[in-house]
Amino acid sequence: MYPLEASDPDSVGPYRLAGRLGQGGMGRVYLGRTAGGRPVAVKVIAGEFERHPESLARFRREVEILGTVRNAFTAALIDSGVQRAPYWLATEYVPGPTLSAVIEEHGALDPDVCRGLFAALAEGLADIHAHRVSHRDLKPQNIILSVTGPQLIDFGIARDPDQPGVTQVGMAIGTPGYTAPEALSGHETGPAADIFALGATMAAAATGRAPYGRGSGFMISQRSLSGDVDVDGVPGDLAALIRACSAAEPGSRPGAGQIVAHCRPETSLIENPSYQSLLASIPSSSGAPAQVPARVPEYTPDYGPDRTEVMAPAAMPYDRAPRAASPSEDWRQTRSRPAEFEEPSSWFRNGPLMAVGAVLLVIVGVVAAMNLVGGKEPDLTPVAISTPDAAAAEETAAEETAPVEETAEAEAEEAAREKAAREKAEKRKAARQKAREQRAAELKAQAEAKQKAMQTLTGPGDVCVAVPGTRTNGDLPTMQPCDGSPAQRWSYTAEGALSAQGMCLDVGAGDVSNGHQVQVWGCNSTPAQIFQANGDDGYGHSMLQNAASGRCLTTPTDVPQSGAALMLWDCAGNQNQSWRIP
Repeated sequence: MYPLEASDPDSVGPYRLAGRLGQGGMGRVYLGRTAGGRPVAVKVIAGEFERHPESLARFRREVEILGTVRNAFTAALIDSGVQRAPYWLATEYVPGPTLSAVIEEHGALDPDVCRGLFAALAEGLADIHAHRVSHRDLKPQNIILSVTGPQLIDFGIARDPDQPGVTQVGMAIGTPGYTAPEALSGHETGPAADIFALGATMAAAATGRAPYGRGSGFMISQRSLSGDVDVDGVPGDLAALIRACSAAEPGSRPGAGQIVAHCRPETSLIENPSYQSLLASIPSSSGAPAQVPARVPEYTPDYGPDRTEVMAPAAMPYDRAPRAASPSEDWRQTRSRPAEFEEPSSWFRNGPLMAVGAVLLVIVGVVAAMNLVGGKEPDLTPVAISTPDAAAAEETAAEETAPVEETAEAEAEEAAREKAAREKAEKRKAARQKAREQRAAELKAQAEAKQKAMQTLTGPGDVCVAVPGTRTNGDLPTMQPCDGSPAQRWSYTAEGALSAQGMCLDVGAGDVSNGHQVQVWGCNSTPAQIFQANGDDGYGHSMLQNAASGRCLTTPTDVPQSGAALMLWDCAGNQNQSWRIP
């Protein structure tokens, strides 16, 4: 969740806003709260669309559909305001990461998790289709993984098959790689188009890669027409089901019920440990990891200098463990004795030594008396008495006289071990240094590539605007496959013009109507060359509105072909007006 900006309202309808969850092509989504504190997701249509009949019709249709479809796989509509500006709707708030965020963080998901997702999403589609509604924009970004299973969001372009559409003629609605071939060809779509999108979504989940590769939107769409979906490395049964869903002919794709019957995951999705770990590791739209009920926090006793404050197990939720006794205290507790076994007196402690001394004196006296009786002088030479201390001294002396050769050999072995350890440490250090240098070089290359990519003016279908090779005033820029060449590296001037190789995008003078072609001209900072970013869909895409005409930079189709020219059209927030700017 992102903090509210200065331009954001404090409340919408009866809901207080706590933060911004995201931003789409038609407006922003906020985390709101009822007066009683219940969290809700509040979607507000952007101001520039309030006076646009097509956008309002699409928004009101989303409200109508959400009010009709109520099941376990969609966030329920709670409230709405579609009679006067600002236009908004409020739905259940479903905490959890999007499938897109999970794939980006973890790559390919566990096959059994994929089977569970496949079955759950197919079950959700079956229920939606039973209400005569097609989602029409199913993709990983529009799926939230919650603790109760996946949830489908963003029904902005969904509709009843019998309901007339509001899409402009010649424009396909959807996302390249997830849009069914019949939609790309301009034919009528139905539930089978959602099945195609489900197959592409599960290909992305099972491989961690885009289902039809990378490149321009046109190239991706061309690959999807052939049905050549990427399932390399996916288990056979899962790969076969994805291919079936991705068939070019709508009638060749399985129904939602057939998908559920085919998957049969080994464990319930919400009980799958891999699914639970995914939810716990990825921040949800509120900014915190989803709380998985089955996961019990670890417990750490509250003692020691490195103690960590954590929640205790469920058996004692608010208690701390008793402080452990120190080693000496523990010894006293386990070795306690009754009062009659108090420490002995000093006499008993020293008595044995005194007794030995008395016996020695008696022996010396007896020997002296015998010598006197025999007429001999007493032999007063001290008698050597062996004691434990004396024996220890003899052993110590023997050790000190050990052969010098053994000591030298031990010292040599120790020196050899130390040398080997030093050499091993130096090799490890050199290897780490080399790895650091290689990583630094990789990061530098990635940064340069990213910087190069950020300098392109990328339009619908991931196709880039290029300055013509002649670079003459009045020449027309064209859409070309992105290659990061100098002709495609654009930057903003201080006045707000888009410039590449000394030429700026220019709309010319005089009357500028819908369909007016955009040219390149030497940069002169006039209003005809000023293009301002208008709106942000949360993924870095904006409309580019010309200051002189008030109209937006537009491509002929949502997936422009190489060589297509640019034109101006009324700003409507359609896919062919979505730009990623440098």
